[in-house]
Amino acid sequence: MESVTEVFSGALIIHYLQVSSSSNLIQERISQFILNNDNGEVNDSTLWETLKAVIRGHIISYAPNKSKKESERLKEIEQDFSTKKIHITIILLMPLLSLSPN
Repeated sequence: MESVTEVFSGALIIHYLQVSSSSNLIQERISQFILNNDNGEVNDSTLWETLKAVIRGHIISYAPNKSKKESERLKEIEQDFSTKKIHITIILLMPLLSLSPN
């Protein structure tokens, strides 16, 4: 019977593979792992368990990095919106204040 950790890890790997941008990356990591570690001297089950651990590590490190990038992009969008909002407000107020654009 699988432990809770094994079930969670398996679900995490499946979710990660469903993200199209990450599936190519994970395929590259698996290919690289097999090239580096499948030398015929290692038992297949040991190789499989090691591969799962390596992939799990990549997935765990991917999530915070992705979240950080998304957060940075959101800040950029908010700053851009704020700047445009200020410019629009100034343009709308110019006639009321009898100011010229220059």
